[in-house]
Amino acid sequence: MRRQRLERELDGADMVFPVRRLASDGMAACREVQARGYDGLVAKDPASAYRGCRTRSWLKVKMSRDGHFLVGASR
Repeated sequence: MRRQRLERELDGADMVFPVRRLASDGMAACREVQARGYDGLVAKDPASAYRGCRTRSWLKVKMSRDGHFLVGASR
């Protein structure tokens, strides 16, 4: 019910879109995320409830291997 309401509210929004469910197979989902050029995904246990903190039931998986680096030199 919450997802249906969210999708109705965001219908036609330019910069915001609801997250879509991907394949239930983790490796297939990762391939889909990479093919679409997304930064990563959140894997979750479908039986888990939302909590406002990190848990082992919701895992963030980053797809890119880039990073922020500080480069310096001395004289």
